[in-house]
Amino acid sequence: MKIPKTVKIKTKTYSIEFDGEALRDDDIYGRVYHTKQKIILDKTQKIDMLQVAFLHELLHAIVNAGALRKELSNDIEEKVVTQLAEDLLLVIKENQLDFRNMTK
Repeated sequence: MKIPKTVKIKTKTYSIEFDGEALRDDDIYGRVYHTKQKIILDKTQKIDMLQVAFLHELLHAIVNAGALRKELSNDIEEKVVTQLAEDLLLVIKENQLDFRNMTK
C-alpha cells in the first residue's frame, strides 16, 4: 500500500505529511489535525507500523467526518480505531485486496 499525499474524506481533503520530530515528544506514530485537515506520520517507523498508523489516523478522520463522532467517547473511539486499523490492514494484506479494478 502506497500512502498518498492527500486523501479525500467526504467534503474535506486531508494532506499527509511525514515528520517524526513533530510526534516524538508525544511518543506516538501519527496524529490527525481535523481543523487543519492534516495527518502527520512518523517517517522513522517500520513500514508495517507506518501503514497501521496511516489507517489509524484515517479512521479517526472518518469518524470525525460522520455521525459517529457524537456517539463515541474519546476512549471508545481510540479503542475501536486501533482495533479496526490493525485488523483491516491484516485482512487487506492476507487477501491481497485491491479495490481499484474490482468487478463482479
